[in-house]
Amino acid sequence: MPSEHQVVVAHIVTGLQIGGLERVAVNLVSGLVGPSYRLLVVCLEEGGPFAAEIEKLGVKVVVLGKQPGMSWRTIWHLAKLFRQEKIQIVHTHNPQPHFHGVLAGRLAGVPVRVHTKHGRNYPQMKKRVLLNRVLSWLTDAIVPVSDNTGDVALLIEKVNLSKVHRIWNGVDTELYRPQTTDSELRTRDSGLKTQDYRPPTIGTVARLSPEKDQKTMLAAFKLVLDQWGQTASGQLHAPLREGGILSSNPSSLIPYPSTLPRLVIVGGGPSMAELRNEANRLGIAAQVEFLGARFDIPQQLATFDIFTLSSTTEGISMTILEAMACGVPIVASDVGGNREIVQPPQCGLIVPARDPQALAAAYLELLRNPAQRVQMGTVGRQRVLDHFSLQKMVAEYQMIYKNLLSRHAL
Repeated sequence: MPSEHQVVVAHIVTGLQIGGLERVAVNLVSGLVGPSYRLLVVCLEEGGPFAAEIEKLGVKVVVLGKQPGMSWRTIWHLAKLFRQEKIQIVHTHNPQPHFHGVLAGRLAGVPVRVHTKHGRNYPQMKKRVLLNRVLSWLTDAIVPVSDNTGDVALLIEKVNLSKVHRIWNGVDTELYRPQTTDSELRTRDSGLKTQDYRPPTIGTVARLSPEKDQKTMLAAFKLVLDQWGQTASGQLHAPLREGGILSSNPSSLIPYPSTLPRLVIVGGGPSMAELRNEANRLGIAAQVEFLGARFDIPQQLATFDIFTLSSTTEGISMTILEAMACGVPIVASDVGGNREIVQPPQCGLIVPARDPQALAAAYLELLRNPAQRVQMGTVGRQRVLDHFSLQKMVAEYQMIYKNLLSRHAL
């Protein structure tokens, strides 16, 4: 049971599989652990790899095992749990948890209800827009993770302006940072060291699913390989690293040899087989690595010369923020909060979604300009430190909790 000074918060998610939304929830819970809060995480459908990470923090995880879709039975079960645990704040993440968590919170008499809107949540679907609008009436604070997502809440869902509080996602800038030792900079499977030639690497970290549109990425990479022989002679250079940061010193630049660039795809998901087949169909499979789901993302990011994302929809991409924190320049599609984060051309380049020609042109532009990559990576790291740190995100949520609890006490 909580002490009289602890605030009891229940975070409601669909599950704790590997993903950006789930990582934000884990980061927020980890940042709140301490004497001021007692925390509970409820998974409506399933647990997942992140459940163990939360439990290691001493936070209870409850898995309800609900089938996909809306369930009135689940609302009753949640309400009972909230009363048993004496929950003071219900904090939901994305539409299904919002529906079940907010209604259960009202039923159980939970005083404060907060919802984080991690994406645009289908603004073209009238029924979903109407449901989100109605749920907002029962919610004390709607927290979009980007200005773009906030526009959906305000302009399409017509959420009361006083309830909308944008909080950018935050990353652990100590965990995600430029690597500092030469031994960490070896090419993954060739064994090349920093003093040797190394092939340029374009990399991505994302779930392999249709909305991430890795097919466009593969098509763009095919165009890069087709043009490589036309541009490699004397124009493309591989920078050595100085103190873990890419060097723009001309003396540290070595020409790329005839070795072709590589595309490294980190992540698992339902599109894996289809994407492998597409790489084979395009004739580029020898230069594309599918690494599957990994737990060494900071180390993987350190091997990338360019980080890329080709999504057709996003909220605030955690993987873009993590890459920027590691000092890696970005090439991403112009969806969701990507432009908001990257501020092109400060931290990278933004191109239209579903446009392989534009994506390939951006890849080639950065591969031709190592000094530009260095500058973008340096600015990107600083931008994350200034605006997207885990500490800043947690502090802003704590302020919302405090203000809403104070208002309820009046």
